[in-house]
Amino acid sequence: MKEADIIDALKDSMHQSQADVSLSIGDDGAIIDLDDDKQMVTVTDAITVDVHYPAGIEAEAIGYRSLAVNLSDMAAMGGVAKWANLVFSIPSINRIGLMALLKGFQKLPTRIIFV
Repeated sequence: MKEADIIDALKDSMHQSQADVSLSIGDDGAIIDLDDDKQMVTVTDAITVDVHYPAGIEAEAIGYRSLAVNLSDMAAMGGVAKWANLVFSIPSINRIGLMALLKGFQKLPTRIIFV
C-alpha cells in the first residue's frame, strides 16, 4: 500500500472526532485547537531507508533528512516549528554512527527546542 492509501484506510476505520482537533489524520500530522484562537500543528514522519534516503548513506545525512522531512511536513500544513522529536528507523547503528546522526539532526535548526 502507498502512504496515501494507508492514511485513507486509517481515516475510514477510526471515525474519531474531537472538538479541539481541526485536522486529525493528515499528511504525517494533525492540527489541534488551543486556547486564545491558536492552533498547534504536530507532525511525525519516521524516515526509512529506500523511501526517504538510499541505503548506505552516511548517518549524518540521515539525521539531517529526518528533521528536514518533518519541517517540510510542518510547513505544508502552515505551521512553524518550535519543538522537534527525533524519529528514525535504521537496521543497526554504533555509537559513532549515532553521534553522526545527531550531528546531522542538529545542523538544520537554529531556534528549535529538542524534546
